[in-house]
Amino acid sequence: MTSRLAAAFALLALVSSSTVVLPAAATPNTPVGTHKLVVAVKKTMSPAAERKLFVLVLINQNGGPFAAAVATPSRPLTVLQSNNGLYRVKAEIDASCKGTCAATYRISGSADHRLEVIPSCQLEASGFVCSKLKIVKVY
Repeated sequence: MTSRLAAAFALLALVSSSTVVLPAAATPNTPVGTHKLVVAVKKTMSPAAERKLFVLVLINQNGGPFAAAVATPSRPLTVLQSNNGLYRVKAEIDASCKGTCAATYRISGSADHRLEVIPSCQLEASGFVCSKLKIVKVY
């Protein structure tokens, strides 16, 4: 899992946009409504630690492939959901994290959602040590 996470972070370093659009499973002639998913990281640490915190957000629909992007305490992630299926949102802190460094949440794409990732972490020399990482729905 560590190598998969490291590879995902390396891939995300190449992506300059913070908006991800998930593909629609609809036919070309079917109208598709778009809903917004906003994933924010709550500020719970010192400013120095928050500058080093990057949360990898993985989103998939019905067990399909993951779309991935990064959220930080100062830069929330906005995802456009192009259909109304069920989505799994997973948040992970980088590979140097020790403890509870991942959390998941399921949502329906039929409405706008705002999720907040709440880390209970401390920055140490070797990386982050987390006692809990949770995702809560704001609306």
